[in-house]
Amino acid sequence: MSRPPIDPRDRPLPPRDPSGSILVSWAMVAAVFLLVWAVSYPVLGALALVALVGLVAVRRRVRWLARCVAECQQLTIPLGRHGHITVGRARCCPAG
Repeated sequence: MSRPPIDPRDRPLPPRDPSGSILVSWAMVAAVFLLVWAVSYPVLGALALVALVGLVAVRRRVRWLARCVAECQQLTIPLGRHGHITVGRARCCPAG
């Protein structure tokens, strides 16, 4: 005698991490609102984008300076092609 098939509602669901999908959903909602705002105010949207790019560039420079100070106990600031300023006892961090 054959058995009837298992009801799909009775099958156990595969384990999922709900926090990842929830964060992605909230990020998508925020992205839609930011996109609508940027389309409504294109000049402010462009300025916000430039500010974001500037913050990323400044963050990289600050991290480099913090690493140099932590490793060498000194601070070296490059002055373009003309030289650099070093505050400390010995030179060990490359300028730039």
